[in-house]
Amino acid sequence: MCIRKFSWFSLVALILGGFAPAGQAAEESSTPVALVKEALAAMEKSKVNRWTYTMTSVVDGKTTVEKHDPAAPRGRRWELVSKDGKTPTDAERRDYAKKRKRESGMSQLNLKELVDLSSVRIEKEDEDQMTCTVRLKTDSQEIRTIAEKMKGQLVVRKTSPAIEAFEFINTERIGKRGVFSISELKVGMTYTFDPTVGELLPASFSMRLRGRALLVKSLNSDSEVTFSDFRRPEKPTASPTKAD
Repeated sequence: MCIRKFSWFSLVALILGGFAPAGQAAEESSTPVALVKEALAAMEKSKVNRWTYTMTSVVDGKTTVEKHDPAAPRGRRWELVSKDGKTPTDAERRDYAKKRKRESGMSQLNLKELVDLSSVRIEKEDEDQMTCTVRLKTDSQEIRTIAEKMKGQLVVRKTSPAIEAFEFINTERIGKRGVFSISELKVGMTYTFDPTVGELLPASFSMRLRGRALLVKSLNSDSEVTFSDFRRPEKPTASPTKAD
């Protein structure tokens, strides 16, 4: 499943790498690695944008409710329902439409492509679930320095393998001299699995960011997003694009 970028900050949080602390190592050919690989593949196959659903975001104390409808014409599949409990004005709807149009051209994030399977370390395990630490791939020079300052954790369901949750946090300050400095970065997401259709569905997203840009501008931000009211569209629709 691809995750839409809620902001530049969530993009940074998800694209950064992780550091796996010491633990029980899992060889690449072992069951734990195979389980993680299968769970990540299931996430990639998820077609969340084929569902009608509601997304409620609380960002720095401000609440926004949006609805996604794949049966609507392309470019109008997202609707701004309310802002801080109030019906949006015409101006707010226009601004929202422009923002959505800009976001439609953004690339999507795919956890399967980011996780380094060779880094899997088992933290705990029982018959139903495995929790492991991971790091993300650092092939790109652009993110390597940042990736080395992060650590990640996956919670993997064993039956019908699926990622039930993931979290990434920084282990030390992240920054580029004179550009930005991040003292705290924590991002997490949880999922639910619908066995009747074999799809992963997002349940919640959270992010906490503390830092500064250009030495003076605050980057501090707290986000909590919940996903609800999932249902199939009432009529057949053309396959929506990843960005819809």
